[in-house]
Amino acid sequence: VRLGIFKGLGFVMVTTGLLYVLNRRSFREVCKGYLLSEQQAAERQRAENESKGLAERLTTTFESITDAFYTVDREWRFTYMNHQAEKMLHCDRDKVRGEVLWDLFPDAVGTKFQEEFLRSTSENITVIFEEYYAPFDRWFEVRAFPSPHGLAVYFRDVSEQRKAQERILEQATLIDLARDAIVVHDLSRRILSWSQGAQRIYGWTGDEALASRFDELLSVPDQRFEEAYRAVLLKGTWHGELHKKTRS
Repeated sequence: VRLGIFKGLGFVMVTTGLLYVLNRRSFREVCKGYLLSEQQAAERQRAENESKGLAERLTTTFESITDAFYTVDREWRFTYMNHQAEKMLHCDRDKVRGEVLWDLFPDAVGTKFQEEFLRSTSENITVIFEEYYAPFDRWFEVRAFPSPHGLAVYFRDVSEQRKAQERILEQATLIDLARDAIVVHDLSRRILSWSQGAQRIYGWTGDEALASRFDELLSVPDQRFEEAYRAVLLKGTWHGELHKKTRS
């Protein structure tokens, strides 16, 4: 659009080649409208650029995090998936975009995954849980955040941590089966583990013992205890006899 004034008349030429001749008043109105339109167009362009820049920054962030991440809309269709999620879910993110979550992963239907996701969207709350997914033979820690557009899901593989926890529980069970008193404490002598045998021999329950220091709870004044403690720190082991007190 080109605007101009000649001998008190306004001229407006549009891109199609048409020329409009207007009186001064009409010309002013056209100019005001044109300037307003240009300003609105500039604002829209600026907003679009800002939105595009934000989207690019968010994508860069989601691609760089170590957690797997994806989003679904209100109809459970995938709208975004980062590279880590693509790898952990064994799928092509370009192909799954627009596909329904429960159709692609039918073994998740009826599990805690579906239960918690539905609870998150219906109650509009964040949910955090761990669940086993049989087809992958993996345990996942999941955090899901609802929004007006659907659900954002972060998850990570915690299979190794679960195995470690199971080993610890097995060891704790074996320790409790032992008739000997087995006590574990840290370097500050704070009791970390107290077996059933320790409870039977010394009289304090596990809850009572775990709130105490080993030397304050069990030891009578005895120089040999300090010698034994130093030997363990230096050599890693010590064998001998020490006097201990009991609750009674």
